[in-house]
Amino acid sequence: MFYNYLIIALRRLKSDKLFTSVNLLGLGVGLLCFLMTLLYILDEVSYDAFWKQGDNIYRVETTVRRNGGADNIQYSRSFAPLTPLAEVNMQGSVAIARLQPMQFLAAYNVNRFYQDVSFIDPSFFEVFDLNFIQGSRENALNTPYKVVLTESTAKKYFGQESALDKIITLDGKHKLQVTGVVQDAPDNTHLNLGMLASIDSLPRMYDERILRNWNFPTVFTYVALAQGQNPEPWHVQLTELANKNVPERIQGTIEIGLMPVSEIHLRDNELGGFNTIHVLGVVSALVLLMACINTINLATAKGAERDRETGIRKALGGTRIQLFNQFMVESYLLVIGATILALFFCDLLLPWFNQITGKSLSFTVLFEAQFLIGLLLLVLVAGFMAGAYPAAVMSSYKPVDIFKGSMGYGQGSFSMRMLLLLFQFIVAIAITIGTYFIYQQMNHIKNMDLGFSDENVVVLKNIGWTDIKPNYSVLQKELVKHPNIEHVSGSITVPGREFDRVGAFHAEGTPSENGISLNRMATDFGFFQTYDVDLVAGRMFSKEYGSDEVGSNQSTSGKATYSAILNETAVRKFGWNDAEDALGKRLISSDKKWGFDIRVVGVVEDFHILTGHGAINPYVFIISTGAVNYASVKINGGELSDVLSYIDNTWNQIIPQYPIVRSFLDDDIDRAFIQWERNGQLMAALSLIAIGIAAVGSFGMAAFSTKNRNKEISMRKVVGATSFDLIRLLVWDLSKPLMLANVLAWPLVYIVIRDWLNNFAYRIDISLPVFFLVGVGSLIFCWLTVSYHTLKVARTSPAMTFKHL
Repeated sequence: MFYNYLIIALRRLKSDKLFTSVNLLGLGVGLLCFLMTLLYILDEVSYDAFWKQGDNIYRVETTVRRNGGADNIQYSRSFAPLTPLAEVNMQGSVAIARLQPMQFLAAYNVNRFYQDVSFIDPSFFEVFDLNFIQGSRENALNTPYKVVLTESTAKKYFGQESALDKIITLDGKHKLQVTGVVQDAPDNTHLNLGMLASIDSLPRMYDERILRNWNFPTVFTYVALAQGQNPEPWHVQLTELANKNVPERIQGTIEIGLMPVSEIHLRDNELGGFNTIHVLGVVSALVLLMACINTINLATAKGAERDRETGIRKALGGTRIQLFNQFMVESYLLVIGATILALFFCDLLLPWFNQITGKSLSFTVLFEAQFLIGLLLLVLVAGFMAGAYPAAVMSSYKPVDIFKGSMGYGQGSFSMRMLLLLFQFIVAIAITIGTYFIYQQMNHIKNMDLGFSDENVVVLKNIGWTDIKPNYSVLQKELVKHPNIEHVSGSITVPGREFDRVGAFHAEGTPSENGISLNRMATDFGFFQTYDVDLVAGRMFSKEYGSDEVGSNQSTSGKATYSAILNETAVRKFGWNDAEDALGKRLISSDKKWGFDIRVVGVVEDFHILTGHGAINPYVFIISTGAVNYASVKINGGELSDVLSYIDNTWNQIIPQYPIVRSFLDDDIDRAFIQWERNGQLMAALSLIAIGIAAVGSFGMAAFSTKNRNKEISMRKVVGATSFDLIRLLVWDLSKPLMLANVLAWPLVYIVIRDWLNNFAYRIDISLPVFFLVGVGSLIFCWLTVSYHTLKVARTSPAMTFKHL
């Protein structure tokens, strides 16, 4: 029986090439969008899910609570001494390990590369199951000055030679012996694994107290809990351990939390994370649903042309279930054909898609067992969705009604088709409006006034290295000799880079427990001039004032006081009347981290250190040339290539042993928005496809509506109706569901967009005229579509219409 269904279905689809082509194309596009979006989403949510204990691995994070929780400071790191204490005092974990990321110039013979090095506990390999190719897990990092390389890193330094027992030199002085090589981890991990060195090397390379610091969270810590273990007791016990051992001044303010590693990537890519993933998933599913709805509408509309086939088959003994199965086989053939088409174009377009999204997605993922099962379920669901209702309607036709001509050509299903079309309109309108505001918000954030100038600023990124920093002052003096270099200023960070140096300060004469959390930023003289940050009150830093630079000699008895500049947000946070009122105020470190106080000598306009959607944080700026990590070079004209060559040559003359690392600041800032732009492009593509599918649906509905009313149109023409009268009649019939769709879509999309925009400290306003313009545009398109079909029918002679009735 199934063979007969299949043969008849194939013949039917072959005989109606237009119907088959339109459905294959519509369903194929819907499935293609769904599959490619699904690949993207699966990659985003699969970060760090491949570890054997992935569901039970957590990153230990720290929150410092201030002012009753109103002024909290959050860190993704934890205290370095907490890990050995937790190993001794807590039970139930598989392992706990620290990771301290650093960067060095690593060398082996002539191969020299700037290299990220992660200093880890040996137990790190118990938390993360890296597969050893050479060496052994047990002995790889059991003593200082040992290092394990990933396979790709080993090839970078040693080629085809064995890496074991080779010596890699860091910064020309720290020698590490290679004791193991592990397989490369997949790309979808938040960890930067290249070189993994023994964490016991750090006290010997630097200060022996480096791993005993309870003042500040400095290391990343990961814990693997036993299968099924609740992380809540660990959260409580780690918090108690930390508060017992931190300095007395911050005891009781520390809270330790556990972040699942599988959520780190999405959380760190905020607004390119959970929210966007959900939106993309829902929109792609709606696009596929719209494609299925088009198939439903076309199938029920075409059912009127198959009434004789249905009547004859029923008259010859065919049952309703047999007819239902026949129509369902046709539906599944269409979906299977569309799936093959979608897979073909997915393979063809995947390189382009990877370029747009910055991913390295592989087509072979689609043929993994788990994905094939999901694809089979998708085909089953899509085939049922697209075929069940038309099959039920067409198999319900009664032979006597068909042969008497009283079927009304599918009028019984007309209201259902209108409801489905209404749903399509709602989705298309909502996606169109939503995409517009998403793009506008992204453009607003990207193009907003950041409060500083990032044009023609070259950032030298490795100034803070131990052997480079002593040469900074010489480098600065030589660079400013170039006539087209206006300023050279150092700082602990530059705009656009993550910065979490936070401390609490209280004004002199106020309780220390009421300290205000301020971001502490050390700079060199000329920082504000380099970035064109305007002064609001007081003065800028100047070498003419001995107290401006921290560490300078001061003829003062007792505790030293150095100059500081605040931003406007910090002034408001302290509750002072205005910028002038802040001048001369003395601030004291509530955490007693500094052995000196600071006095406010100036206030600058707010500007964004971290570009993006977040609010501007309160900042305190001090001059501390010893804390310089970056140098910002302001170019004021001339040929950029000449100036860049001068910068490179000057660097190579002063610090020849270290290659320069530089970039333009505006390029760095643009890269911060890449993920947002990629998600915006995906949304725009899905929006256009949704509009196209809705357009095909309305076009088909208009074609069916006019064709089904041929007799009525002809009769109206006979009694004197003009083409304009006919167009107005049919336009109104299709305009009603479209206007209703706008009425239903507008409040829905308004609420969603309003809530999304509220995530931004700096957001656009929701422009209501946009809703109106989209509504008018949809109506105009509808009118044009209906007018085309109506004119086509209206130009047909009534005699020809009645002849074929």
